[in-house]
Amino acid sequence: MVRNPYAVVEGLLRKSVHSSWYRETATCDLFKTAASHVINCLSFQRINIETWGERGVFFTYEQMCENPAQVELQIRQLVPKLEDLRLRQRIRVREYNEDLRNMNEQQIGRLTTDDLRRINEVFRPHRDLIESFGYSLRE
Repeated sequence: MVRNPYAVVEGLLRKSVHSSWYRETATCDLFKTAASHVINCLSFQRINIETWGERGVFFTYEQMCENPAQVELQIRQLVPKLEDLRLRQRIRVREYNEDLRNMNEQQIGRLTTDDLRRINEVFRPHRDLIESFGYSLRE
């Protein structure tokens, strides 16, 4: 599974500023670090898809949110023992306690123009990779 890379960066940044790790490493460029991490993850997912093809299941976070029944079916076809898998359910993780929904725009909306500029310094050279998953650069 992959997710809109900007939403992933925003989540990493938001979680980082509340951690002791952030306070200890505040001299590093967290935007560059988070954006580079996302590019590495997308690169590995591209390799996984090319290597494993039909032996795996690939979907996006957005597809999972829009059509969880279809994603459940794909997963159950790969692993029939997961017959009780239900993606559309209330999930409680810390302050989050709600049904599955696409939170991309909410998260991306927290990024400023300057944040996008800094993220795009890392993303721009990897435009083809990002677009291969159906995403585009936000200027």
